[in-house]
Amino acid sequence: MNIFFNSLFNKPNFFKKIVQVLFFATLSSLVLIRIFSRFGMHIPEQVRKAPIIIFTFRSIFFLGSAISYVSMGLVILALIYVLYQKMSSSRKLDLVISFFLLFLLIAAIFSYVMNTNLATSFINDIATVTLILLLSITSLSILKKRSEKVMTAFLALAYLCFFYFKISQGLFIVFGMTSPPPFISVMVGMAEAFAVLSIIPLFLAYSDISSGGLQAILSKERIKVIIIPSFISLVFLIIDLIDPYVLAVIGTWALGFTLYLPPFVYILAAWLFTYSVIRCLIQGRHIGYALGLIYFSGFAISLSLELLTLILGFSLISLGEI
Repeated sequence: MNIFFNSLFNKPNFFKKIVQVLFFATLSSLVLIRIFSRFGMHIPEQVRKAPIIIFTFRSIFFLGSAISYVSMGLVILALIYVLYQKMSSSRKLDLVISFFLLFLLIAAIFSYVMNTNLATSFINDIATVTLILLLSITSLSILKKRSEKVMTAFLALAYLCFFYFKISQGLFIVFGMTSPPPFISVMVGMAEAFAVLSIIPLFLAYSDISSGGLQAILSKERIKVIIIPSFISLVFLIIDLIDPYVLAVIGTWALGFTLYLPPFVYILAAWLFTYSVIRCLIQGRHIGYALGLIYFSGFAISLSLELLTLILGFSLISLGEI
């Protein structure tokens, strides 16, 4: 078994390649499936029937679906590697993590074969949020910077609140409850607030601003890094100025956010997140890929792939540098 995994993952850095491909595949799926493909329903009917429009949206859907199928295989393969690493560990907490991870992997494969959805079962949701909390505890024990620890804690709290809402919905339906569980609406807002707040320590941890200040960010060698986050933030700003409703719809489709906070908060968060992740990728730090998998999953978790991608993101942080 050891020989198999060592030859498959370690020597050719196969696991790193899988994570890198998944990062860009998840980003592509977010743009193509969650955003662009859904704009079709808002196009006027006469325009929507035009052959070029039909061809365009069919192509987007086909490409997005193909990416999703490939991603599903890759994320399962990556999580099998994580499972192997956790089972090989002498830490008792890692063995507990292995149990929940194995459960979700079996459930994912079963749901794929039976053509069901892993993300619609509140039992799987309970296993997922438990796994996220355990992985976060492991991460807190290995991360060195205080800002990294705060970021991880905020992310864990965000998904704890989110899954409280999601699990409560499942219990409400299964047990035929006449009134919703307490604080269910508050938890949705808190989940989004913690997710946005986590970007501040993320930026402090990975932008290198602490070593050189704002002057370092504006230095010649980093000025190119500023272009992409600035462009994205500018697009969001223009959309918000033209029609705030459109920005809210994009936030809901892409990340499951309600955007109840002031728009400038999300625009600033988008800039800080994008800059920090790009810095990590340039430096070859896998944490950038891990953060991308988590934030790209967001709260728009309606499919098995999105659930497993989220788990992989938290798993990568708990593994340390790979």
